[in-house]
Amino acid sequence: MSDDRVIRIRDISPILPALHYDLKSRRIVSDAEAKSFKASMVTLDPSGRSDPHVHAGVAQLYLVLKGEMGVQIAGQEFRLKPGEAALIKPGEKHCNFNVFPGETDYLSITGMATTN
Repeated sequence: MSDDRVIRIRDISPILPALHYDLKSRRIVSDAEAKSFKASMVTLDPSGRSDPHVHAGVAQLYLVLKGEMGVQIAGQEFRLKPGEAALIKPGEKHCNFNVFPGETDYLSITGMATTN
């Protein structure tokens, strides 16, 4: 039985977003599928990283699944291990990078910011 609500991540072709290097991002949910958020499964190669950048009007959550990732948010650096997450608020300058000798897998969820 086939259902378009079941997503097989391994079947999604990876992309390389601008300002990101040595990683594979598989967009699980896009703007066309859900207007309020996007979700991607990302694999950072050992040298994987992003340049510092800002997302205006959206919040982003990184949840580490395997490996270890460094995240710099608004000039402050954090290290995330499996089961740990980092929240990047709208407009905060941030970057991330692999600090593990192998691949690091994480879930990236980007959602529309609220004004509450």
